[in-house]
Amino acid sequence: TYSPKPSATLVVPNEGDLVVSRSGQWVVSRLGDDLGKQVGYQLRSLTLTPAGNSYTVESSVLTHYCATGGTPDISYDERWLVFHHYVTADDALSLGFTGSDDPDFKPYLSSGAANLYLLDLTTGESRRITRMQPSQYALYPQFRSDGWLYFVVRTLGTTTEYVVATDAALAADK
Repeated sequence: TYSPKPSATLVVPNEGDLVVSRSGQWVVSRLGDDLGKQVGYQLRSLTLTPAGNSYTVESSVLTHYCATGGTPDISYDERWLVFHHYVTADDALSLGFTGSDDPDFKPYLSSGAANLYLLDLTTGESRRITRMQPSQYALYPQFRSDGWLYFVVRTLGTTTEYVVATDAALAADK
């Protein structure tokens, strides 16, 4: 049965959408600047120590990743971080276009798109694992315990959503 425990508070200025790792030893958050614009992800250690009817929380910043996107998820082995990222003009070159003025890239700016990225927590290297078309959005990735990722694909102008699975994190380990 479930028995509730006292709550614990961790004050983290300019951080939001905190996600606790499966072991409970790490927490990752979206980090913003003083104006509220996201500047990356922050990884912290997390230690809770019972103190009477409450907990003492200790946390220190382990590292900062210069990638931006939606609320992340941490793999069960705590090796990978996955997140969705909305396409911006800054993404044109990495998507294979000559620049944000490339006529073939314009539909991405007018209709939007979102891709998934896999970030190696040990090296900080980030790689795109989807190549969505304009008006297609890969969103809300979540790890399964076996290393597979599930995510939602939405296409603007339709009412259908798809749940998609990939072994991209498992393949990246090889």
